[in-house]
This record gives sequence, C-alpha cells and structure tokens, in this order.
Amino acid sequence: MKYLIGIIFFSSVILIATGCKRQPSFNELTKDISANFNVRSYTSTTLNYSISVPKRFGSPEKDNGDTLSMESFIDTTKLISEGVSKLVVFKYHFTGKKTTLEKTWKRLTSKLPMIENYRMHSEGLTDFLSLPAYYGHAIYTIGGKDYESICFLFRGEASNYVGISLEGLKDEDHVVHMKELLYCAKTIKLLP
Repeated sequence: MKYLIGIIFFSSVILIATGCKRQPSFNELTKDISANFNVRSYTSTTLNYSISVPKRFGSPEKDNGDTLSMESFIDTTKLISEGVSKLVVFKYHFTGKKTTLEKTWKRLTSKLPMIENYRMHSEGLTDFLSLPAYYGHAIYTIGGKDYESICFLFRGEASNYVGISLEGLKDEDHVVHMKELLYCAKTIKLLP
C-alpha cells in the first residue's frame, strides 16, 4: 500500500510539474526557426543596417543621441496598453579604450532602470547571429503584464557596438512571436 501511495504521489508531482507552463530557454527558442513569417525588408540610412521586420510593425521611431542612437519598430495591430511586441535596433557609441563584448554589455545593462520582477534567465556569448554577439534573455513585468525579451550586442565599425532588442508579451502565442523576432534579428546586416 505504501508503495502504491508513493507511486501516486510521485506521478502527481510529475503531472503538476509538467502541466505548468515552463519558460523555454534561449537555446530552445533559437532552434528550428521557420522562414515562413510575414516580413518586409527595411534599410536604415541613419544607422547603416538592413533587417527584416514583421509587416504588422509600423515605421521606425527614431532617437539619435550622442552615445546611443536607436530605431524602434512596434506592433501596430494592438494598443500599447494591451501589450505589444517591439524590435529595437540601437548603435552604442563607446568612448574609451577597446573592450570586450561582455564588458560593454555589463556597462550598458548597469545603466538600465529597475524593472518590476526582472529575471535574467541566461546570458553569454552566442553565434546565433552571423557574427559573434553577447545576448541576454530576460522576463519582467510592465503595467501588470509579463514580457519576455532577448537582446543581442555585437561590434559595429570603429568603436561602435550594435544591439538588437526583441520584446514580446508573454501570452499564449509568445513563443511563435519570439521566434518571429529572432528570425528578423538573424537577418540584420551592417552596411558600409
């Protein structure tokens, strides 16, 4: 009888554990990405890159500063208050002696504002893009909604670094939307 109770308990624990939604890892999200997404090509003459962007995303909002310039693409099929997906490409103008991707990443992320329930799932060097990059995969809350983000940082020309930030609402379709954004990130090309 104790044996049967033990099996029932063990089985219940497994069912509860596997029935709960699990956060896919960076490696799981970057595997088997389809090319069948509804995207358009975009070329930036300001930041000198080209990339594929989901067709449902609007024209980029641009912000050019002294040390950070960016272009943000936002899903226009929803209201921002409902939670929207974003793709941001930024160029970080690093001043100082040459440094590593990891140190530059740490410098940038140390300046980020505190975000509610921010949890970094993984970070490190990756070869997911066509050139070496540092990535961070995180979950956080904004306005009572849970979001997932994956950011990449890689070297640009001279002392510049280029980054791509992908953000999506953690809803029932978030894995598909994140894979779509990852597909777009993989298409980035720096222009001369």
